[in-house]
Amino acid sequence: MQRLPTAMLSLAFLLTTFSASAQEKSVRPGINRPFRAVGAENFLKENYFVRFENAAPGDAKDEAITKDHKLIEGTWRVVSLEVNGNKAEGDDAKKLTIMNGADGSWTVFADGNQICKGTSTIDPTKEPKTIDFEITEGAGTGNKHLGIYELGEKTRRLCFGSPGKDRPTEFSAMAGSEHILVTFERAKEKVSHGSSDGS
Repeated sequence: MQRLPTAMLSLAFLLTTFSASAQEKSVRPGINRPFRAVGAENFLKENYFVRFENAAPGDAKDEAITKDHKLIEGTWRVVSLEVNGNKAEGDDAKKLTIMNGADGSWTVFADGNQICKGTSTIDPTKEPKTIDFEITEGAGTGNKHLGIYELGEKTRRLCFGSPGKDRPTEFSAMAGSEHILVTFERAKEKVSHGSSDGS
């Protein structure tokens, strides 16, 4: 069996562990999309030739969306709320809960009674992450909002503008901004939800 020169082994290691973006122009000129090395094993098997697979940008975005939807799914309790510079009292804010589905659907409740519901689309690949949502039933039906969000396992923040307004660029709801800033915590206890007619 032919022994690989030390320099060749080093090259194989570098090609399979460095980021694809750093290799793109020097290893595979002319390819505009990101790519990834199949691996050192194939490097050895194929007469020292490294194969590359195209990694479609859409794949990474879809994976990021699925990941965030799974994190968002469930019931969240509002812990702070600021609207155009006005902060809601703590107890008032905590009366609000939101139930999120893994498909981007959501429903808002106040004291367990449904207030409104709607749909949303997210893009976790943006900085900050973006969310567009529309109210499809209840108070504000037909309104569309552009917002940004940040997400942890137990907490998340959402900042969005009034209908027809530009998307916020930071998590702030100062007076005159017409922005709404909400901080949520994942509900630890089971939340009782009534019907949309308050029953």
